Order: sequence, then structure tokens, then C-alpha cells
Amino acid sequence: MTGGGPLLNGIGPDSERRSRRYLAAVLLGAAGGIDSFTGLAIVPLGPYVDIPSAEMFRLDITSWGWVRLVVGAATALAGLAVLVDRRATTVAAIVTATVGIGLGILLLPYHPLAVWMTATLAAVAIWLLVGQLRAASRLPASRV
Repeated sequence: MTGGGPLLNGIGPDSERRSRRYLAAVLLGAAGGIDSFTGLAIVPLGPYVDIPSAEMFRLDITSWGWVRLVVGAATALAGLAVLVDRRATTVAAIVTATVGIGLGILLLPYHPLAVWMTATLAAVAIWLLVGQLRAASRLPASRV
């Protein structure tokens, strides 16, 4: 049951599993790259100034830029690690993508377009990777 063999427990042939893993790796790499570039764009900026009604607030999100840069790089590296096809790298990729989505939600008011792009890419990658984990748990031990 290799290559183009019949369906095994609803997983599909090995080439389909591999293509889903590659797609998840590309999506995580893209999400991590966008996060990293957004973080690089945030770091050199000065603080935001928000002037509601009669008060003025100075908002400095430079440190969040560094955090976003690091999380984006970790997400991109986790996307590369998915290609190894080990359970630990898949779980690490899911965790880093989830952290990236959470960080994006915190920064949504400042960079909404980048957050929506990375969150969508990461969510689809998580969906693909969770499907891989479920499929791997249904495989016989010799196939994992």
C-alpha cells in the first residue's frame, strides 16, 4: 500500500499525505514570513499617538514587534520542520502556529490586514496538520 495504492483508513495514498504536508509547510512558511516582515516593520517605528476626545495616549508597540519577529521566525522554521514528517515536529508546528494566531489577535488593531492573512494561512496549516496527526494515529505501527 504505497504510492498510488488504495485508500487506507480514509487517509489516501502516501503521495496525498505528502502533498498535504508540503502544503502545510508552505502555508506555515508564508505565515511566518509575513509575521517576521511585519515584526521588522514595527521595530523601527516610533510610538503611535492616539487622540480620542480630549486625551492623548502614547502607544509603543516596539517590543511587540520583536516578539512578532521571533514568533514569525519560529513559525517559518516549524514549517520547514514539518517536512521531516515526525509527530514531534508536527506538534511543534501546530503550537507555534497557534501562538502566532494568538499574538496576531493581540495586535489586530495595529495591523489588521497582516493579522488576517497570517491567521488564515496558519489556521489552514493547522487544519492540515491535525488531519495528518489523526491519519497517523490510525496507521499500523509499521507505517508511522
